[in-house]
Amino acid sequence: MLAGRQSPPLQAINQNILTRGKSMKIKQIILFSLFAGISASSAAETLNYGKVTVGENIEVKSYDFLAIQGGKIQSIRTTPNVKLEVLEGGKVALGITPTQNTEFRGAAFAVITDDSGNRFSVPVLVAADAHYSEAYDEISFNKYGDELITALRGYLNGVHHTYNYNDSRDIMYGYVDNYDGIVECPYTGNTIETTKRPDGTANFDTEHTWPQAFGAGDEPQKTNMHHMRPSWKAANNKRGNSSFGDVVSNVTYEEGGSRYGKNANGTWVFEVRDEYKGDIARGVFYFALHYGNLPNNNNADDLFLDQTQYEALKAWSLGDAPSERELERNARIKERQGSHNPFIEHPAIHDRMNLIGEYTRTNSVTCGDSLLEFAEAGPLPLNFFSSENAEIEYIRFDSLTTNFDYSTDFTSVTGGEIHTVYVSHSADTTSSDQTGIIRVKLVGSDEFKVYLKAQRLCAAPDAKQLASVYPNPTTDFATITLKSEGQIPEIQFYNEAGVQLFPKYTVSIDGENTVITADLRQMHAGQVYFKTKQAHGSVTINK
Repeated sequence: MLAGRQSPPLQAINQNILTRGKSMKIKQIILFSLFAGISASSAAETLNYGKVTVGENIEVKSYDFLAIQGGKIQSIRTTPNVKLEVLEGGKVALGITPTQNTEFRGAAFAVITDDSGNRFSVPVLVAADAHYSEAYDEISFNKYGDELITALRGYLNGVHHTYNYNDSRDIMYGYVDNYDGIVECPYTGNTIETTKRPDGTANFDTEHTWPQAFGAGDEPQKTNMHHMRPSWKAANNKRGNSSFGDVVSNVTYEEGGSRYGKNANGTWVFEVRDEYKGDIARGVFYFALHYGNLPNNNNADDLFLDQTQYEALKAWSLGDAPSERELERNARIKERQGSHNPFIEHPAIHDRMNLIGEYTRTNSVTCGDSLLEFAEAGPLPLNFFSSENAEIEYIRFDSLTTNFDYSTDFTSVTGGEIHTVYVSHSADTTSSDQTGIIRVKLVGSDEFKVYLKAQRLCAAPDAKQLASVYPNPTTDFATITLKSEGQIPEIQFYNEAGVQLFPKYTVSIDGENTVITADLRQMHAGQVYFKTKQAHGSVTINK
């Protein structure tokens, strides 16, 4: 159970007494010193790029963290696909590199040390609507899982033109895979000089990467050139109907870098040479997307894409990005056949679907802080970005961090937004420096932890930090004198409970000194604490 408290702006937090969450003993936290200048809140500012096109150069935008929060930038953290360059004067050039046609959401966190010495992060949410240039963008935008598969399958069915088997092979040998009259076998690297499909006397034939025995022997599957390949006969025969995979033992065939043998599970598999691993994997994925994971013609329970082969092919696709030749082949097939392969044009789209089972969106969390450092009592914002909706599993401290506390007003987070947990340290005149760790865990995500460090708070400061007060104690007026910095300082007052007070006061500059005269006649008896940017102290009021 989290502390059921609203997360107000930080200046409002300083005017209230925070209470510890139910997971810890109830403890009053006394805040009597000013926590200066923090303007961060759970409603982070947004840097919006509007509509952008995946793969094109996207305008870089400048963002000024120090315009929101003074101090000094120590470092900047970003979520994936948000890039940055630090400019002069605290400005940062932020860019984005979206790989999906989705609502792009990311974040950047400037880790800042403010003028008082507190260390925390200031976030900005980075947003855009990223689109593909291809026709299927409209029907696939921001879709995931089965919804995405259904949309793309309908699109491919609508644009696909089916040839008869002889014509499709002639197009493949004469145009799609033909370069200057030469056709290459992707398995072996062997070539043939031809302008059309070879006759039965040649050493080349046509390979179906999705076997005909698993549903690819019927139209329109049989003649779809995305999974057809010109093939050296010996390699085609050796592969047969076997799955693809990584061979580790019992090699019985090897040519041109491809080989046939057993994988780590002891299953006979065909391993494609490295330079064509991704090409073959994306052709198989295309078939499963367009037609489904079809079974063995003689056994409906025997699906071609089992988990082992699927994982091997995903690794192949990831390790061998589409080459210029593969992109050209896809364009040539589209020109003649109408349909084109999304896994070649945008390989990352595979991350949004599971072609052999239920799809689950995974959650990632980026924390804006690795350290919160308190130079004075008060709350600091711990900011984090969640990519997906999630429940908070827990927020907790190490057992010895008795002077730290937190406050939130939420028990779940919304994907694509920045969230803030306010962490506090109590005012303690006797303690030494305090350190600890706060741990935050969302359901479905790894735990992240932030180290906490607090200097000795409110202990007797050295003379340079104290302002001169006269008379002290007083019953009505107090004169506060501090060294002048050439400008009128801002001063704030608090009672012993940390509640901000608003007495009337005047300020004048007298030579090297700044003189503040505070009217305390309406204040109750007791201690009144005050603080400026350069000094602090207290006044005792007697009634």
